[in-house]
Amino acid sequence: MRNEVHPDHWSNGPRVGARGVVVVDGRILLLKYERDCEVLYLFPGGGHEPGETLAETAAREVMEESGLVVEVGRLLAVHKNAPFKEIEIPTDIRSIYVGDAHRIDFFFECKVLGDAEPNLGVAPEKLQTGFEWVKPSDLENFPIIPEIDIQLRESLAGSGDPMYSES
Repeated sequence: MRNEVHPDHWSNGPRVGARGVVVVDGRILLLKYERDCEVLYLFPGGGHEPGETLAETAAREVMEESGLVVEVGRLLAVHKNAPFKEIEIPTDIRSIYVGDAHRIDFFFECKVLGDAEPNLGVAPEKLQTGFEWVKPSDLENFPIIPEIDIQLRESLAGSGDPMYSES
């Protein structure tokens, strides 16, 4: 039986997205999401739109979700999420990150242009409540979707090669 395409998606293949790993003074920006006392964190980002490069997607999504204008740098990691693998995510938050889609996200290092601070006034998701600036060494202490802290730390530390992971 063939699955129907999620209405927000424009192909039958995996949904492709780009996320920004925004680094300022050695700390990484995380978006904070809350529902019924559950807290999860995501990297700013979202779905690729036709006609955009992945770097443009990352820059647009960082701007929409945090108000920050960024310069997109090197590719740090690639992560594939298959929704048929059961992962424990609250339903509302699952719909923000995972939805019904088989996803492939590209994580890009981003540098903030100017001295702006992140804000919720641009286009936050309904459950987005704030931001955290986190040292790479502390990423493992935060419930982040996807769990990609090891890959990002290794890539940011200078391995030079993008890291790949799956969930």
